[in-house]
Amino acid sequence: MARGVDVLNISNKVGCQPPHVVGEEPCWADCDCAGLNADLESAADNGVLPVFALGNDRDPGVGTCNADLPALRRSGLSVGGIDSEPYWTNYDTSPTWATEFPEYGSTSRGGMTIRLWDGRVVQDAFAITDLAAPAEFSYWYMNPPYGYDTAGVHSGTSFAAPAVAGAAGMLREHFSSIGWTTDARVLLVNMLLMGDSYSYDFGGDRRYGMDPRSGAGRTHMHYPSSGNLTGPWGWGWHVFDITNSDVREFTVWDPLAESPLVRQWKVAMTWDESDYAAATDIVLEVWNKCPPGGGEALVSLDYSWDIRKRVELTQSEISNRCLVYRVRTFDNSMPPGQFRRVYVADYFHSGNPADH
Repeated sequence: MARGVDVLNISNKVGCQPPHVVGEEPCWADCDCAGLNADLESAADNGVLPVFALGNDRDPGVGTCNADLPALRRSGLSVGGIDSEPYWTNYDTSPTWATEFPEYGSTSRGGMTIRLWDGRVVQDAFAITDLAAPAEFSYWYMNPPYGYDTAGVHSGTSFAAPAVAGAAGMLREHFSSIGWTTDARVLLVNMLLMGDSYSYDFGGDRRYGMDPRSGAGRTHMHYPSSGNLTGPWGWGWHVFDITNSDVREFTVWDPLAESPLVRQWKVAMTWDESDYAAATDIVLEVWNKCPPGGGEALVSLDYSWDIRKRVELTQSEISNRCLVYRVRTFDNSMPPGQFRRVYVADYFHSGNPADH
């Protein structure tokens, strides 16, 4: 914070201290180490976006979370790995780093069990993984004193995380160059738009919610510019406070029907939740306000218990519809008298969805 850092890569892990029980899975809401959680929250509050390596403890299977601390904290981006060795073929079809050479490790899995403020326990609520990036790299190096080149492969989410951290820094720089003022959590929610929706669990694209292994998908970086996005396009975000029984509504660009040329639209949402043992529930909905016959119609939603929400629409769901998205809380969604600060971002474009 003192040095004015905007994005900080953290490719390491620490042990989870009591009240976590040694020998149990590490993915518990009460994991902490020497006050690290409070430090990470303070960093985000003061403009530093941490980017975490998810961990390399292999995939233990459905329903078992083994992501490492500090990647468990939602004050930063947690990055899982995709397979990029030995073939280095097509980035857009690279699977999660979990299938080849398992004896050497593979990306950890998210899915944190949390407790809501009213005492309910929700299994695998927080996906933990936010984005995925290549976790395996080939390299050549001199091998002294023998004086010959040696080829090898290095593996780990410690490679994936700095790739995403660098990409976040580039997005932050572009926002600054066009006069858009961002803080750490605004940058975070915009980065959640950068996944291609690849889902390890679904075996294809997941157009709402987050995947516990691959998050929002493989990282595909874009920025708000006609040199980068095919028109018509639009990009924006909102920051606001929300309380119980509250609804906030935002149009997709303007209140008019969306152009039939638009081929993809994405929206992502998160909020600051410091206590995962007393979490709240906020949902994200997308509506069409000009369906045939009048009224409005629900198009898509993310009603997961996760602190991250996301929805992606295809051309047929966008064309000639008057789209709005709503952030909603229900009665008793959070402790009475409290509020949560919500961050939401969206963009649409008319280019090839496979590139986004």
